[in-house]
Amino acid sequence: MLSNSSQNRIVFLTLGLLVLLAPVVLLVLTLGFLVITGDLVLGRVTPLEFLELYIIDLVVLVAVGYGVYRLTIWLVAHRLPASLDELDEDVGDDGT
Repeated sequence: MLSNSSQNRIVFLTLGLLVLLAPVVLLVLTLGFLVITGDLVLGRVTPLEFLELYIIDLVVLVAVGYGVYRLTIWLVAHRLPASLDELDEDVGDDGT
């Protein structure tokens, strides 16, 4: 059995790899789409352009992830308590 600290390290390692590799997957999908549509010739793309695309994809992924995080925190802080209060009122009316 893994200890709690080992499990936390595995989770952090997995999240870190996901953050690093998700833009690569997005980059491959983007390049594949552009090659299929004929808008890009892979022989003309320099390694610096690949690095630029990777950084742009990484920034977009982090921005979207942060936006989802902030939206979730806001919903939990503002909407969830009101919903739970309404649920409690509905249960109280029925007498159960």
